[in-house]
Amino acid sequence: MEQEWLTGGTAAVDGAVIEGLGDVRRAPGAWVRAACEGSVGLAVVGDCLVTEEELRAALPAVRVGRWAELTRWPGSYWVVADNGRQRFVCGDLAGIRAV
Repeated sequence: MEQEWLTGGTAAVDGAVIEGLGDVRRAPGAWVRAACEGSVGLAVVGDCLVTEEELRAALPAVRVGRWAELTRWPGSYWVVADNGRQRFVCGDLAGIRAV
């Protein structure tokens, strides 16, 4: 199994930046899909079949902090979302990728 991780702050020096999420970085080779618009960013890391269109459609939920809407996609993944005021991080509903 490929190792995946997310990190931020001073521990993030070896990871690749996830666009739209400031200092959040991912392990090289980790499967990441992301969408951002202005100060709003959303990334899904791991095995999730979410499409780019679905991510973009979720940006309004990120903007107003409706975090539960970001946990309903099938698969095993982490979500990182930022609306400029709050940063939300969670694992999937199956509990396979705990935070």
